[in-house]
Amino acid sequence: DLDELDASEGRIVGRVVDKDTGAPVSGVAILLEGSDFGTVTDADGAYRIEDAPAGVYTLSFIKGGYIEANVTDYEVVGGEEQEFAFALPPRPAEMSDNVYELQDFSVSAEEANQLMMNLELRMNSDTMLDVMSAEDFSKFAASDVAEAIKRLPGVTIQEGKFAVIRGLDERYTSTLFNGVPVPSPDPDRQSVPLDLFPSEVVKNLSISKTYSPEFQGNAAAGTINILTNSYAEDFTVNLSMGASWNENAQDDYIDGNRARRSIDYGDLGSQGNVDTAIAAASGGRLTPRKKDAPQEYEYAIDISDTVELKGRKIRYLASASHEEDYKTVTGTKHDQFANPGRVFPIPGNPIIISSGDLALGQLGYSAGDFDTTESLASDRDTYLASFLGDLDEEGMHQLGYTFFKVNIDDAISNVQENGSFEGVSEEDLRNQGGFYEGYVDLYNGNGGYDALLESGLYTSLITDIERELKTHQVNGSHDLDDLFSGFSVNWIYSHADTEQTETNSFVSNAIRLPDGSYNTGQNTDMGDSLAPSAAWRKIEEEQDYYQGELTHVYELSDDMTLESSLGYSKENTDRDVYQEFYSFSAGGFKELTSGNLLTSSNSDLDELIADAAGYPDTQSVRVDAQAEGEREIEAYFFNGKLSIGEKFDVIGGVRYEDIYMSTTTSSAGDFFNFELLRDTSTGGSTPDRAIENTQILGIGDPLDPDYEGLIDEEHWLPAFTFIYRPIEPVRVIASYSQTVARPSFKEFTYVTTQDPSSLDYFSGNPTLETSDVESFDLRVEYVAENGDLFAIGGFWKTVDNPIEKTSLYGAVQTDLYFNNPNSVDIYGLELEARKSLDFFNDEFLSYFSVGGNLALIEAEIDVAESFQQLLSGGFYLESGERIGGDYSANASTGGYDSVDDSRPLFNQPEWIANVDITFEQPEWGTRATLALFTQSDVLVSAASYLGGVGNTVAVPDRYMDSYYQLDFTLKQRLNDTWTLGFSAKNLTDTERSVSYDDDLVSASDNETYKLGREYKISLSATF
Repeated sequence: DLDELDASEGRIVGRVVDKDTGAPVSGVAILLEGSDFGTVTDADGAYRIEDAPAGVYTLSFIKGGYIEANVTDYEVVGGEEQEFAFALPPRPAEMSDNVYELQDFSVSAEEANQLMMNLELRMNSDTMLDVMSAEDFSKFAASDVAEAIKRLPGVTIQEGKFAVIRGLDERYTSTLFNGVPVPSPDPDRQSVPLDLFPSEVVKNLSISKTYSPEFQGNAAAGTINILTNSYAEDFTVNLSMGASWNENAQDDYIDGNRARRSIDYGDLGSQGNVDTAIAAASGGRLTPRKKDAPQEYEYAIDISDTVELKGRKIRYLASASHEEDYKTVTGTKHDQFANPGRVFPIPGNPIIISSGDLALGQLGYSAGDFDTTESLASDRDTYLASFLGDLDEEGMHQLGYTFFKVNIDDAISNVQENGSFEGVSEEDLRNQGGFYEGYVDLYNGNGGYDALLESGLYTSLITDIERELKTHQVNGSHDLDDLFSGFSVNWIYSHADTEQTETNSFVSNAIRLPDGSYNTGQNTDMGDSLAPSAAWRKIEEEQDYYQGELTHVYELSDDMTLESSLGYSKENTDRDVYQEFYSFSAGGFKELTSGNLLTSSNSDLDELIADAAGYPDTQSVRVDAQAEGEREIEAYFFNGKLSIGEKFDVIGGVRYEDIYMSTTTSSAGDFFNFELLRDTSTGGSTPDRAIENTQILGIGDPLDPDYEGLIDEEHWLPAFTFIYRPIEPVRVIASYSQTVARPSFKEFTYVTTQDPSSLDYFSGNPTLETSDVESFDLRVEYVAENGDLFAIGGFWKTVDNPIEKTSLYGAVQTDLYFNNPNSVDIYGLELEARKSLDFFNDEFLSYFSVGGNLALIEAEIDVAESFQQLLSGGFYLESGERIGGDYSANASTGGYDSVDDSRPLFNQPEWIANVDITFEQPEWGTRATLALFTQSDVLVSAASYLGGVGNTVAVPDRYMDSYYQLDFTLKQRLNDTWTLGFSAKNLTDTERSVSYDDDLVSASDNETYKLGREYKISLSATF
């Protein structure tokens, strides 16, 4: 009874188990060093120390046949009962008890508590839970959540920021920060980028892979919850600092740093913004230059304490960190396409004159083979402030507040150069038409060189991207047991703002001649393909979130308990996108002719572009666009849990979710790439490409200029879970649930943007609909108190009307999303294990542990019929006109070869594996880990038809090929205060690649690249 404890005395209870077997250990002497207090464990390994004076001690565990263990910095808190379980390591058989003084080891109370907390969190969860602690982040040298989360079973990372769980991309995942959803500053995704959360602010990271009604309704793949650091019991200061090096950046760093010029986003299309664009194009840095990379470094500080005010505990935490990184990725890029065969289109009986590329197993259309370099200079500043206070002396009512802010400033420089056409004949290049025909006519033989082999195409981009997330959270918990037996209330309110600003994204295009000079300009045949462009974009998102939950626990009998909860949540999110795009192709842009190619000044590309661009008039402005989005999700949820003894839990509940989502796009006219899906606003004829594309996607007619994307739906989302514990360390959990996936604002908003890395274009689709998901899960897991773990699980999910990506042609080749009318089943198996090697009865091996996980995932979705027809046989428009289809024409058979009618899901690997081996010697203070991550091929782009590239062309499926990464980390305690760290990531630096479907065509890789090895040394201290 806590009422019997004096405020100056505390009680310690717990259980001691064998570290190898998890069995209880009796007869263990437990001493509170520096006092007269101690006890001995009973037959069940349980112990109890009464009336221990409050203070900080070393807690010692001693028993013959076991190594003596010392838990340092253990605090006895006055007036409280504390539970502390411990796993005691057996002494190797060849080691005498007489030498235990030389073989004992120490572990801090924080480390021991962290291990037990994570084990209990997993085993006591009502969902299938995977957990990573702050110590795991250190073990894998993860600088942020994105780097760490891929070490969990069935998880891969996309674009270095977004989690793909069990083959379902971030659309099917809910990301929470301290249990609350946060908006995303990313222009393309609805999930917040995980690289926004540095390791310094993370207490633990969990993924709930099964659904529960209190979670967001889109959590079909899983719910990621990022919890911030815990509060220290005593005044504690943690300092850390480090320096790192990226090998590629040391050798090939390029810099596009120049003065930033901002436009007025409140006055889009104004003359003032045109003047800003002119200034950006006529002076300063326009293209990246090679230079020495600056030094990467980081530092962090956090302060935490628990104080008492009028008998009430006040806990606080403050943290700040700064990190600067400089990375370079080098590689190649070769975009290739399939040409159609020549077919005489007699209705019902076409005559095939020559075969298409897909029938020949080749890609005959080349956009040039480029060398690529991309460098990133990134600054990240993070701030966290949090407190939790007791409103009463008993701590039954608590109020908390958390402020979190992160700002990431990225300067990106991208160069694609030496673009050549080796292996492509002059005739084939001419037949590609457009720019390529003009290129051959203008350059081949002019000046006495071969345009195909000696000149090189050049494209570069420099941009500055600033991302910011700022959130305020207020929460309360109230134990109402004194008023209403068994009742409690928890509530939280969050306000979050995010912003991403892309400043002066400048694209330059040129042709590099054999003497090192450059040419750029416009030409009758080449058009304005070499025209430079500048763009500005700003995304703002604001979110308010409320949630309250009333819980009641009722004891039906001595061994049966019913816990029920009723809750309400509401999310209001508003997003605004502002964009302005300028093309410098009119006015004074240089006219290229056979007599106007080589001048001595052309060796300075910045000067050349500034001279050639001239001053844009209104005809050169790609009309500005502004888009607004709104999302409101109101939900009520109920959950009940019946616990029968210690072996059975039966859990069931339902969530009612009302989803409202809308987007609108406005502009002064027909904005850039409007003809992808939309009719003109000028009263002219409807663009042919809009007619074709909307029928291909199954939308129907082209969208009206004032079309508004709208989703207004109600969903009932049930969830049921059964848990069985046959013996104490073993748990069996089975689950069924229904969830709903919704499009992101970017996918839903009809605005075209350009990716700063790939330079590819992307547009939203305001006709997208939600996707219903049904899930079945089963897992058996063994989790011992000594940290040993074995788990095997399976899952089966069905997704109706899934959202997928394709490429079509408007003003440019554009990626966009659509609803595939076919359903898809995703099923898989997950294995996870971790084992200490101390069972070998060898002292040295006892310091090693081996762990890993493996996920096997299978999914095949039917390709939409219209896309099959575009690649083989042809797609008929409502007008009766036939488009596409001749890429699989086979002259030898007189018919059409079939194309794949099914394929994997986007970003879905067939397998993912992690393996690590760790050496940890507590007495030396040494820990070293060698970790391997590997994954299979992943589909990144599906086969598509492009009706606007010279002669119409097609693109087969593209896959990111399988790869592996090997990392090493070392941590050495120097003394009680200081710790030294070292890491080496991507040790093998194997080449990664993106390739075309090799079952269909034989072609060179679409992309190859190397990330470079990265080394880091760090120093940390705790005071």
